[in-house]
This record gives sequence, structure tokens and C-alpha cells, in this order.
Amino acid sequence: MMLSKVLRRDIPWEIYLATKLITGTSLQLLRRYDKKTENEKAQLLDDEGPSYIHVFISILRDIQKEETVEYVLALIDEMLTANPKRAKLFHDKTLADEDISEPFLRLLWKGSWFRKEKSSKILTLIVSATPKQIDPIANGQSTDSKKKITTSDHVLKGLLEWLCIQLKKPSHPTRTIPALVNCLATLLKEPIVRSSFDNNDPSYIHLFLSILRYIQKEDMVEYVLALIYEILTASPKRAKLFYDKTLAYEDIYKPFMRLLWKGSWLIQEKSSKILTLIVSARPKQNGSTSNEQSTNSKKKMTTSDDVLKGLVEWLCIQLKEPSHPTRTIPASLNCLATLLTEPVVTSSFVRADGCSRAGNSAFV
Repeated sequence: MMLSKVLRRDIPWEIYLATKLITGTSLQLLRRYDKKTENEKAQLLDDEGPSYIHVFISILRDIQKEETVEYVLALIDEMLTANPKRAKLFHDKTLADEDISEPFLRLLWKGSWFRKEKSSKILTLIVSATPKQIDPIANGQSTDSKKKITTSDHVLKGLLEWLCIQLKKPSHPTRTIPALVNCLATLLKEPIVRSSFDNNDPSYIHLFLSILRYIQKEDMVEYVLALIYEILTASPKRAKLFYDKTLAYEDIYKPFMRLLWKGSWLIQEKSSKILTLIVSARPKQNGSTSNEQSTNSKKKMTTSDDVLKGLVEWLCIQLKEPSHPTRTIPASLNCLATLLTEPVVTSSFVRADGCSRAGNSAFV
């Protein structure tokens, strides 16, 4: 559904006033804003932005009619697309007692794809505009102690859960994946999101693995791999999150092993570096990790030994036939320097060619 088509709708605001679903003040604001030019709307938002946010949130909270909900979402999307910095209006101190995120979180889970797509985009921008200095009110505690406000933490977790589910079962055949990747790309620029790795939240690892399984566009794969590598190198201990018990049934290595053997040099390079960091962080107990053994699962999991052998094979091939004229050798040697601390790797050099040829056909 096109945004412009939704914005052409005529909404019966007067009827909503008669049924007390909106107030007289809200009706006045809507009459001044509705169907106006972009410049006129921009001026109104500059003058009374928080008031309009209050009206929009109230409508989404109190009115259930599909056409009206979509129309208000379209108005918000239009204003944020024109100027993403307007997301800061949602955090205005005059809205401290408003649960600004709840309507969008609720709309993620039901109704048309248009509602879900616009709600996820709007929530992403609201989270990105969260003030860096969090006070009790901004953090979800209303000045009215009896009123519970959805916290930014809860919004992030709700968004994350929805993103993961959509990756597994897309609501739209063509638009879901691009929309999700755009949301993630925006969210991961924010310190409040990246700091979740310091809070030992493995949900983001699940999200990364899901994205790498489902996206096909090379530039998107490159972007996601670059983000993962940046996050892991900023704090190498974060690699341990891949071995969290909540990921026991995830094949944490396979997406990266598959990408080693195809795609651009950037994809191969980042995959090799990420795999090196992950496998070096694995627990050293019982010779395997919880991700590699499961009495309840019939699915064959990639083991850390498979990864080490596959990595050494790929590195040996790269050293003989570099994929990149200047970057291959330094990158390969750095990975090897780390991997050679692993017994399973050093033992492979007993072979005449110095490379383990363990079958990698499963990854290609």
C-alpha cells in the first residue's frame, strides 16, 4: 500500500469528536494540519510539535478503525521522513506522562503489513532519538507513580522479538527483509543498543544469525558482517555471547562458514575474522560447547573443530591464490596467528600440505 494513497483518505474527525474519541482541542489541531502543504505542516510542527505528537498518540491509543490508524501512522511517517530529527518531539518533557511507545508496540503484532512496517520504522526512530541523559521519567517512570510507562529497554526488546519473528515468518513476501535490515542498521548506530552486548543480551546474536541466513543482497550481507565485526572488536569478550545457553540449538558457525566460500572479498574477510574471534572465545570444557551437542535435537550442528579445520583450509587456499591483491595476506596471517594457539589446528600441520581438508561441502 502506497503512503500517498493512504494520505488521500478523508477521515471523519468530527464524528470522532461527537463520540468523544477525540477532544475539541485535538479537532482544532487536526483541522489546521490535515491536508496542508509540506511547508505548512513543517511550520505547525515547529510551533506546536509536542501537541501534535500528543494528538497522534491519543488517536492510536483510543481509535481502532483500520483506515484511521493507518492514516495517522502515515502522517507520522511522513513527518519523520521529511525530517528524522523530529523523533526528538516524542521525548519532549511535556509528554513525560504519555506512554509514547505502547501504541506502536501493540500495532507491530496485528493488522496489515502497512501498520507493522510503519510502526517498526517509527519505533526505531523514537529509540534512536532517546536522550542520552536518561532521567527517571525518560526511563519509563511517570511523574504519576500509578501510571506505568513503557521503558526504552522494553521497547528495544519488543522490537528485537518482532524482528526475529519476522525474519523467520515474513509478513510480506518482498518488503519485510529490507524493512528489517533498515531498522537494524539504524538501531545499531545507537549506543543504547550496542551497550546491550555489555549487558550480556544474546538476543542480538540470534538476530544477526537470522539475518545472515535470510538476506541475499551482497551489500546488506557486507553491512551486517561489518557491524558484527565492529561490535566484537570493540570488546572481544562479547564473542562469548555466541555460546549463551539460549543459543544452544543455533548453529552459530554455519552462516559464517558458508560465506567464507562465496561473495565479495569483504564478505570473506569479515567472515574469517569473525569466525576466528568466535571460535577463540569458546568454552574449553568437555571438548565441545553447548551449541555442538544436544541430546534433544536431531539436527547436525557444526562443531568448533569443523570450523577450525575449515578456516585453516580456506586460509591456505587464500595464501596460495589471494582473493585480494593487498589485503589477503595480512588478514590471513593475522587469523592464523590466533588459530595456531588451538591444538586441533597445530595437529593439522602434521599433514604434508599443512592444511586440513575436512569436508566443507556442507558450507558451500
